[in-house]
Amino acid sequence: MDSQRIIAGALMTIAMTLVGSGVVASKIIAGGMHPFLAVPLRFLISTPILWGLVFLTSTPRPQLLAKEYVIVTLQAAAGSAGYSILIILALTLTTSANASVIHGLQRWP
Repeated sequence: MDSQRIIAGALMTIAMTLVGSGVVASKIIAGGMHPFLAVPLRFLISTPILWGLVFLTSTPRPQLLAKEYVIVTLQAAAGSAGYSILIILALTLTTSANASVIHGLQRWP
């Protein structure tokens, strides 16, 4: 049981480090690139990585109806893309340290 807790703690630490590094990367992007250009490039890089992980783990593709694909696409655009654009715009107005603290203090319902 203790080894599972150690592994779980290590994985959570890695996950939170990756999340926190997103704020720093977004700050760097905000300093040199317009958000409406940066976000598509960000997804252009991350999508092949996601599909590679799906392929490597043999994760089955969900069987969705055409209407459901539209809903998922709209959710992705509003959620991921909208969030990325807003965080990059916000980071042009504050420091990385302040943004990391604000981001860390968010409480999701």
